Amino acid sequence: MAQVSPKIRTAQAAPISSWRDVLPVHPAAELFPMMSQDELLELGKDIAENELHTNIVLFEVDKSQVKVNACPVALLDGRNRLDALEATGHRIDFKKLIAQRTKTFVFF
Repeated sequence: MAQVSPKIRTAQAAPISSWRDVLPVHPAAELFPMMSQDELLELGKDIAENELHTNIVLFEVDKSQVKVNACPVALLDGRNRLDALEATGHRIDFKKLIAQRTKTFVFF
């Protein structure tokens, strides 16, 4: 099972308020435009009803606190999907997502 290092939550850590507090964004992600708030809400509702069908894409980088199979990673594609989930009140469980990465993440 893949592990996130360092631990995302500890008894002394402040609660995570956003996926952006955990996962760094790769600079190439800026090539993908961000959706408006209304579009994010619509996408979040669609994901809740129909599940997430397009993978979140992580890219191996030189430095990152988030590691999958000991490889540092950053988000390459999926900012809108993750923002949509947050905008509609869905909790994003990174430990679960990373453990089930074959269903959720694509690695290069």
